[in-house]
Amino acid sequence: MLAVILKILQITGIVLLSILGFILVMLILILVMPVRYSVDVSKKPEDKLKGKLKVTYFFGIVRALAEYEEVFEVNAKVLWFKIFSMKIPDKDADDSDDISLDDLDDALDEEFPEDGSSEDGFTYETEDDMTSDTGNSSEGSAYVQPLPPDDEDPDAVTDETDTDEELTFESVDETEDNEDDGDPEGPFAKLKYKFEEICDKIDKVKSEIRYYYNIYNSNEGKNALKKTGKHLKKIFRKLLPRKITAKVTYGFSSPDLTGKVYGIYCIIADRFTADSVVTPDFDREVFEGTVKAKGYFNIWGILINVIAIVINKDAIRIIRSVRRHLKKKDSTPDMESGKAA
Repeated sequence: MLAVILKILQITGIVLLSILGFILVMLILILVMPVRYSVDVSKKPEDKLKGKLKVTYFFGIVRALAEYEEVFEVNAKVLWFKIFSMKIPDKDADDSDDISLDDLDDALDEEFPEDGSSEDGFTYETEDDMTSDTGNSSEGSAYVQPLPPDDEDPDAVTDETDTDEELTFESVDETEDNEDDGDPEGPFAKLKYKFEEICDKIDKVKSEIRYYYNIYNSNEGKNALKKTGKHLKKIFRKLLPRKITAKVTYGFSSPDLTGKVYGIYCIIADRFTADSVVTPDFDREVFEGTVKAKGYFNIWGILINVIAIVINKDAIRIIRSVRRHLKKKDSTPDMESGKAA
């Protein structure tokens, strides 16, 4: 009996170790397997811009395709199953430009019919109908004062109205007297309070700017920015295509921006093929030609640099300081309100 139990435990242990080993191998493959992508962008003088981005991962099991040709469309699949799809704009949607004025007139007639009937099921009398019923042709408003209910006295309603009017006039007179007597709640006091409130807000904004400026100039801030920039450059280089073929003529509305883009091209010119030709045009805004690029990266290379940014000691100190500052700022209004109360 004991031998059988030991045999079962042995088999169970082997199965568990096999499962853990399989999970570990899959995790390593997920981190190490390259994510391959290819980009194809073309623009001819007589045609519109066309673009295609294709991404494959894990032996082609995971695939994504993004295309742009008058419509931007994205599709992602795992094996043969579509897991994501998006289209902007939708070709099947109705074009609002096809609506004519006749259609708008018909819609208005349905919304506001001439016979006085409406979609809510009620019928409203027009001015002509009321004139024909009473036999009098009154100019101006077609408003008819509603009769009071049977259980109410018309005189009582009139008395209440008069009372309200008297109270209203009395309150206006009292307000004028208070203003004349120098009431502290007058317009000048309110203006002064508003001005002080604006000054307080300006002081708070200055304090916030001074706080973050001090963080930027501190040793921790400079070291954190330096190390973060270093790792971000590594991530950028890993994401860059390994091979680029370009035969384009480009130009922006700003010649300065055109020159900066050409400078970036010169920095990464070693990734372009020998037959690539990139011509900047500083006189006009234009983009013509074709660009084809291929590259790959693995998740582990990106993840290790992100972790290095997150666990940076200087960055952790800055984050803690900002958290304490935000908590203190959130608790300050409560303290002020308590003092005012």
